[in-house]
Amino acid sequence: MIYRGDAATGWSLGWKINLWARFKEGNHAYKLIQMLLSFVLDIKWKDGKLQRLIVTSKAGMSLTLRYNSKVVTIPTTKNGIYNFDASLNKL
Repeated sequence: MIYRGDAATGWSLGWKINLWARFKEGNHAYKLIQMLLSFVLDIKWKDGKLQRLIVTSKAGMSLTLRYNSKVVTIPTTKNGIYNFDASLNKL
């Protein structure tokens, strides 16, 4: 597994995470799990409705948000922070 590297997509990454965990290499498995997480969300709600959303892009991938009937897609940059109001308008 060391020679094949950590680069993977889909099921192969899931298998690598599982195998590293079974080898009792939790830190390595955790590092691979972090590769799967592209965005960190900080969501503020009031009475069951969205008030504000802050998104941090971990990988610089395209971001698609859906809330009620509105869909917003924006490009992001790695470690970029994006603020949205309750209507998904970018602040």
